[in-house]
Amino acid sequence: TTADLSAGLTDAIPTRLTGKQRAVAIPVSGARGLVGYAASGDRVDIYYESGGQNGSVLGLLAPNTLVMRAPAAEGQPAILRADAGMAQKLALAADTGTLWFLLRPAGDAKNAPKKSISTAQLLAEINGQR
Repeated sequence: TTADLSAGLTDAIPTRLTGKQRAVAIPVSGARGLVGYAASGDRVDIYYESGGQNGSVLGLLAPNTLVMRAPAAEGQPAILRADAGMAQKLALAADTGTLWFLLRPAGDAKNAPKKSISTAQLLAEINGQR
């Protein structure tokens, strides 16, 4: 019946997108991608790491991003929901650097720090603790 067919379609990814939202598949691996830890429906802050003159630089790229489908095993992509512009940035970032997924607490999470940090700055902070 129509009810039988439509019940299976309501969970399809395209039916959970509206307007400018897009689903983007991002390759993730191990601890960086929270493989085995993040679940569908979780929200993550996504940080982008790239090499620079002072070592690596890590900065917030996509805060509070919905994981539409979490990878069940190594080698599977994470399906994320983002507006079209952010989906484009995530796709490029996945090919040009390293993405780190930080799991947000359920409920009312505070905003993630937007300031980037370089390897040199991190070492200076660590050395300043002595």
